[in-house]
Amino acid sequence: MTGREGQQTDPGSAAASWGGDGFFFTEAARGGSLVWRKGHSKLEGDSLGPVRHAHDGAGEYYFMFSGSAHVESGGEELVLEEGQLAYIPPDAPHNFLGPASDLDACLFCVVAPNFAQNKWRVSDFHPGSESLRMKVAAPFQDEDLPGDDKLAAHGIQLAGDEPPIELAPDGFDVVYLVVEGAANLSLANGLRGPIAAGTFIHLRDGTSHELRPSGPSKVLRVDCRFQAWQGVPLGPDAS
Repeated sequence: MTGREGQQTDPGSAAASWGGDGFFFTEAARGGSLVWRKGHSKLEGDSLGPVRHAHDGAGEYYFMFSGSAHVESGGEELVLEEGQLAYIPPDAPHNFLGPASDLDACLFCVVAPNFAQNKWRVSDFHPGSESLRMKVAAPFQDEDLPGDDKLAAHGIQLAGDEPPIELAPDGFDVVYLVVEGAANLSLANGLRGPIAAGTFIHLRDGTSHELRPSGPSKVLRVDCRFQAWQGVPLGPDAS
């Protein structure tokens, strides 16, 4: 399990500390919180600045936790608004271009599956890939969210009087991002704790758990299906 625990915070204070969690990285997926501060020229921690790229055989989600941003795929730009989720299909060239308002652009991204030897390309894009486009939806308003058989998102709304959500992932990893309010997570091994707005938790395949409401809350869940250790060199000859 990765991520951070914390007491309940409001979205504004969560945005102020956004980007401090770093990235999770497994063969199933990689991702985490990123921020482009207003007045800056690139995402924090990005030494190169915005570079157009694609992920061979892997889809990606952009979720705008707060603020808004200019994004691009297939040569078409659009503004991704706060609370919207963009799905970028495998092989599609795309870019994150920075804030679209005077607010920091707080982005949560997930790429899956995570091929260890082929994470991205910045040139020689696959033939026909420029015709691919990102699809945008609102997780807590739209019933159907874009995705594929390896990367899927679910908008979960919790109330204080609801029973816990129980899940035993089989063949996929799970990523939870608390968007509003707070929730309590309990693992089958006895570990438990609160997760607050702006907090993400990454659970590996086979980690049985319960998600309990702690008052009204909104949680984005991302399922990342994968073939274990695909593309990862194993054994004594691995370099």
